[in-house]
Amino acid sequence: ASYRYDILAHALRISEAEARQIILPRIAGPAEVVGEASAEFGGGKVAPGCGDNAGAALGLNLAHGEASVSLGTSGVVAARSD
Repeated sequence: ASYRYDILAHALRISEAEARQIILPRIAGPAEVVGEASAEFGGGKVAPGCGDNAGAALGLNLAHGEASVSLGTSGVVAARSD
């Protein structure tokens, strides 16, 4: 995978050459482990693959029967299923 510098340039109203000079993070694959959280945060593996609401729901470690509600740009209710 790679960045679309033509789209970035258009969005920022700069040349594609200027867009290519911007330092962007490396793109990781969907199943790639890119790090590990410290023990104080549970020591879990860090990997790409979800949006902010899904990530927050996972981070809450909901028990069976619990749900979370997130209100912002959109409203999201997340619940654990087994």
